[in-house]
Amino acid sequence: MKKILLLICWGYSFITHAQINKAVGIWEGKLNVGVELRVIFNIQADKNGKLVGTTDSPDKGAKDIPLYSISVNNDSLYILIKKFNGSFACRFLSGDSIINGAITQSQT
Repeated sequence: MKKILLLICWGYSFITHAQINKAVGIWEGKLNVGVELRVIFNIQADKNGKLVGTTDSPDKGAKDIPLYSISVNNDSLYILIKKFNGSFACRFLSGDSIINGAITQSQT
């Protein structure tokens, strides 16, 4: 029983590590709000394996805005941006090299 449990735990750890790795990088795109604005997400894993990062909006002069939380679930990436009451939900496409999704912002 112990050997089976260890294999399951190792397999879970491997999947989690692989999901984190696919989110790490500099993701650039455009947000259409009547005009197109460039948006950049800078995501990395800290020494404990937790995803951390910042976002930039060069067209608005915004840089290094902290991302409140970043999570990966299978083919989906979720980012919360507390400063703007915003979130970004997307899916990985094209071999995990492209993300496509929507940014939402709460008025509260």
